[in-house]
Amino acid sequence: MIGGIALAGMSLGYLSAKKLRQKYSLRGLCLAVHLAAMLIPLLLFFLTGSGDLAACILCLVLVAAAFLMALSSILCNVWMMDLAAPDNKVMAMAWSGMFFYCGWGCSRLFPSFFLGRIYPWIETIVPWSPCRTIFLLWAVLLLPALFLFFRIPRKTEGTPL
Repeated sequence: MIGGIALAGMSLGYLSAKKLRQKYSLRGLCLAVHLAAMLIPLLLFFLTGSGDLAACILCLVLVAAAFLMALSSILCNVWMMDLAAPDNKVMAMAWSGMFFYCGWGCSRLFPSFFLGRIYPWIETIVPWSPCRTIFLLWAVLLLPALFLFFRIPRKTEGTPL
């Protein structure tokens, strides 16, 4: 059931990418998706309790995360195809995919690694569980990645991104 919920969110992301791209600029959409992706781990960090309400909120957060993953995948590929030279599109897509999925993987790996390294004394510092600390670190580490967003060049000919 959880896989079906995530698949529904991804399907919505893939299906809505074209309409959102037609309505908004590519740079604005990518920025909005990154900022929204920073909210996902923060929501998970602040989610407390158990029961039906918490489960429903968790499912909605899962749908939103899958939606943003699919949407950002499409937007990054569109952006790379716009920026790539016509004779170098295959290599540009390979590099784009590598950096995109490396970034998504590192955004999950680094907080877990940091938490594993500081686990013996984390309970003496923070009043919440170490598991929730992963979500907080995940959100905080997405902030430096946001600064890299502004290093991507603008398209110089044709329509602006």
